[in-house]
Amino acid sequence: MDVLGNNKASLSERERRINICRQCPDRNHDRCGLCGCFIKTKTILASSECPVGKWSTGKSSVDDTGRAEKDEKRADDPSQRV
Repeated sequence: MDVLGNNKASLSERERRINICRQCPDRNHDRCGLCGCFIKTKTILASSECPVGKWSTGKSSVDDTGRAEKDEKRADDPSQRV
């Protein structure tokens, strides 16, 4: 658990996440309009992920629509299970 274990994302990763959130149309001031989390806190925690996949703990890139093109397999997608 990141909060209790003080497991934080690197400063460069936090800045990258914050910049993505600042441009998101779902942002509601200092909170994510989708999950309700405080953006500053959510972006600090190493294991946090954007609810629509714009950033995550794995490598991803944002496409022209603002959606993520993930390099990793999704555990919640049955077609991606090994």
